[in-house]
Amino acid sequence: MKTAILILFLFTGLSRANAQFDVLTYTNYVIRDMITFDNKLFIGGHFTSFQDTIESYWTAYYDDGLIVPHTNPIGGGGAIEFAVFDNELYAVGDWIFPGGIHTGVVKWNGTTWVMEGESSLVHGNIHVIGNYLYVVDIYGLIRRKAAGGTFEVFKDLSAEPDAYFDEVSSYQGKLCIMGSFVELEGVPVRNIALWNGTTWESLGTGMSPSIFKALVYQNELYVAGIIYEVDGQPIKHISKWNGTSWSDVGMSVTGNGGNGIRNLVIWGNKLFAFGEFDEIGNQPADGIASWNGQQWTTYVVPHPELVLCAGAVYNGRLYFAGMDPFMDRVNVYGYSGDLLNLDEPETMTPAIYPNPSNGIFTLSEDYQGNDYEVLNALGQRIMTGNTSVVDLSEQEKGVYFLRFVDEDSEVIRLVKE
Repeated sequence: MKTAILILFLFTGLSRANAQFDVLTYTNYVIRDMITFDNKLFIGGHFTSFQDTIESYWTAYYDDGLIVPHTNPIGGGGAIEFAVFDNELYAVGDWIFPGGIHTGVVKWNGTTWVMEGESSLVHGNIHVIGNYLYVVDIYGLIRRKAAGGTFEVFKDLSAEPDAYFDEVSSYQGKLCIMGSFVELEGVPVRNIALWNGTTWESLGTGMSPSIFKALVYQNELYVAGIIYEVDGQPIKHISKWNGTSWSDVGMSVTGNGGNGIRNLVIWGNKLFAFGEFDEIGNQPADGIASWNGQQWTTYVVPHPELVLCAGAVYNGRLYFAGMDPFMDRVNVYGYSGDLLNLDEPETMTPAIYPNPSNGIFTLSEDYQGNDYEVLNALGQRIMTGNTSVVDLSEQEKGVYFLRFVDEDSEVIRLVKE
């Protein structure tokens, strides 16, 4: 009988009517990817426990209110990316099975993960194109399998000088490889290339330096990562290819954030970007924004993690998670409504200072005397008051949120150092 844990922390009082944002659960380290399979939300990464005490090796799944951990120990570094192919769930990453057998590709058998194909080095990328499932290791060995078949070598680019591969995707049915390289099999390309069935094709003059995610949205190829230049143009962290040329995406990231954009997820008719950025399209942001093909919408999302990275759609909701090398706790969030849209005047953050602080925050005169509540990162109320000074000196260091009770969606993110 499988062990299941019922867990759902509701984040209340966060924003205006119909907004729903909650913390589903948390792990002890990095979450790298999520995917929907068999009516379940699979969560994968480099973690070994949920909620401090529940052992779960590299993956778990969420099934209609239940978190089911993967308690079968598997060594290595865990899951990096998922894909569904031929009605089966696959994952790539770093896995060490009993006997010291090291593999980069595994398959879910309904209960646990099993080795798929021969042993190999770490794989970071997996992608389905038509009737084939492609996997790529970080040094450029590209293998693929057809439905019902076994993995065979498609391309071996491991001899390419100083080449390193970050992402695999597709555009117009062609395999798209991204990473760090100046040419592939004698064809000049710069960090991104398409395979046309005969040779490699460049996309303009390429880009620099790193792509973490690529997908097709509204018939264009979107790429995101830590990017500062595309086809000779200064473009920051996200760009799109229309089959002929590159362009920015609504001015792209215009603020700060050294980790850039780590993931892209399509939900409904919008493209959601996750990462570490405080402004995009000249709008204040909090590591998450959506693009409708014309403009960016930004949100206030209470999250203590440095970077948001994983995301997936499950049962009509958008789920996402983060990564932070300095934290031993990473949350999984669920979202089903409009959060605080920062481009609307009524949601502008009131003045509070200093912020960050050592725990003592002072409200500006315009907001002194108003009733407020303070929430921690799980949405739990830890304080109420109406004084001009908010005293968090007895609380642990981290991120907190002050909400004005009598105001419409006024929320301030407080950072205690």
